[in-house]
Amino acid sequence: MEIMLDKITKGNIEELLDNATKKIIDSKLEEDIYLVLIGFSSIIVRNDLKPDKLREATYDIDIMVAPRFAGIDNLLYEYGFSVVNKTVPILSPDYVDRLEKIKEAGVVHIFSLGTYDIATSKIGRGNQKDLDDIFSSGIVQNLDIDKLETLYKNAMANRLVLGLDSLYEQNWDNFIKMYKNFQNIETREQKTAITPESQTPKPDDFTRDLENRQTHKRKFGR
Repeated sequence: MEIMLDKITKGNIEELLDNATKKIIDSKLEEDIYLVLIGFSSIIVRNDLKPDKLREATYDIDIMVAPRFAGIDNLLYEYGFSVVNKTVPILSPDYVDRLEKIKEAGVVHIFSLGTYDIATSKIGRGNQKDLDDIFSSGIVQNLDIDKLETLYKNAMANRLVLGLDSLYEQNWDNFIKMYKNFQNIETREQKTAITPESQTPKPDDFTRDLENRQTHKRKFGR
């Protein structure tokens, strides 16, 4: 099911999650179930992006589920969620340690991927849209590149599909090129930025002395 919205916002996703959660609880499920938002929707929920940072598109909201009991895929699909096999995203094996809790209700536990794992999954996909998401959303500013590279290499090593090493390496190289360009732009902006303090000329000692003399004359008439 595709959600016909110009832009999917944090509020949209939370409402859909609430509706899906209620449906799961109403099904009298006794076993705990864990839902993990992945992809761009996880960025939106985690960062509450402003409208100018959101891509205009029609989405399925990608989500991982454990355990995948009978009928859960169809149930979530009714609310616009597309269940993704956990082997699909490019993730480091320890991604579970970085999950961010969104909410809990009864047996339903909802999480988002952590920032580093959002980045590794998007770099691994490698298309321009996914790489752009890392920068336009602002999450790049919260990343230590050395740590990200380590996690990305772990993710590549964890892939079940063989023979794609060169592709994943090229995806990383493309990301690094964009990152270096991003750094250069930020550096130039910082150098050209004019602070309010720097806009106000500072009088030298002579000017201050002259102003003091004028003030003295006005006070004492001489």
